Amino acid sequence: MDDETNLRAAFAVARKARAQGDHPFGAVLAGPDGTILMEQGNAHAAEGQDPTAHAERLLATRAAKRHLAPFLAECTLYSSAEPCAMCAGAIYWAGIGRVVYGQSKSSLKAATGDHAENPTLDLPCRTVFAAGQRRVEVVGPMLEDEAASVQDGFWTQPPRLTLDALNRADIAGFTQALGHVFEHAPWVEEQAAALRPFETVSALHAAMMKMVLDADADTQTVFLRGHPELAGEAARRATLAAHSSAEQASLGLDHPDADLGARFDRLNATYRARFGFPFIICVRRHTLPSILANFEQRLNGAPHAERTAALAEIAHITRLRLTALVDGPGKPATEGWLTTHVLDTAAGRPAARMTVALFELDGERRTLRATATTNADGRTDAPLIAHGSLRIGVYELRFDVGAYFQSQPEPSFLGVVPIRFAVAEPETHYHVPLLVSPGAYSTYRGS
Repeated sequence: MDDETNLRAAFAVARKARAQGDHPFGAVLAGPDGTILMEQGNAHAAEGQDPTAHAERLLATRAAKRHLAPFLAECTLYSSAEPCAMCAGAIYWAGIGRVVYGQSKSSLKAATGDHAENPTLDLPCRTVFAAGQRRVEVVGPMLEDEAASVQDGFWTQPPRLTLDALNRADIAGFTQALGHVFEHAPWVEEQAAALRPFETVSALHAAMMKMVLDADADTQTVFLRGHPELAGEAARRATLAAHSSAEQASLGLDHPDADLGARFDRLNATYRARFGFPFIICVRRHTLPSILANFEQRLNGAPHAERTAALAEIAHITRLRLTALVDGPGKPATEGWLTTHVLDTAAGRPAARMTVALFELDGERRTLRATATTNADGRTDAPLIAHGSLRIGVYELRFDVGAYFQSQPEPSFLGVVPIRFAVAEPETHYHVPLLVSPGAYSTYRGS
């Protein structure tokens, strides 16, 4: 059961990577007791079209920097698809003792074909591990149908569009290329096409949003009603449009547990009865606690204000979709990230090798999102939340100050230093530094 649960967690990471414009692969590392220690999605796009930025390779590298080999030998790496030869090598050299994967290489190759961004290397990872001098246990394929569904339709997508090509296309071509950006509303693209050429991607988005905002009330209502409910039957039955499906899956809303599903059913029914259209929010910008808090709050809004709020959320949704789809000048900012920097004010230098843990908060409940150890500059080697993965919500950074100062002549007054902070603008960079001595600390929002 632990294997199935953790493998499905890897599937969720893969869906999140896909929703954020990257290849649909994900991996998680679990400790000897089955607890997930870290997760990693494919970062081909996030790392500047790096073809080696596979989820398993990145995760193995992070794990090797953070944990000693004897510990990793007792850990399991769960991957949505069978690790390629490169990733298997990284897993082997990191010292991870066990691998569980979903989709096999042969099945993946059938899905990707000869796609330029993923010419699948059809070599079983067991063959790579068998060539080593240290045993790596391999389990898989497992839950292969579920694993394969993560890839559905991805590798048959057309190449990325350019703004120049859209400006030169006929109206039918323009509408077809952008038809899924605004949910079931081709009239938006048809009307915007008449305003070409657009100098920037931002101008294109603004023109399409203007069509929605200038539409009459009846047209707007029909448009709003075309959006799916959150965690509704369509999501659970996997009958949503591709973009909506990936967006909801990024928070697990396609397979909510019974209690969460029942809560969304109650909220959806109450909201629709009050306003006449489904609750709309840009899932990719929010944590689950933030979505639920917004849902409860907006139920009490006035009808006109709620319509305005829904349209504002559609602006966020479509901006993210358009930016992921179209290359060109003047793209709107859509990718925030989180970093930290620890300074030892007593010694007047960066605090190296301090352990940092990042949690997402839901009231007093914490969910571990990342752990890291500061480098010689007092920073982490990678952002604690990568570019494009930051979401609205409440977080807590926990710095193990006591362990860092344990070599001091006098015992440290401080143990673990917690810093809670809220993210309200997920399109920007949040930098949360710590200035610390054995007896005091301070922080601020940096840059």
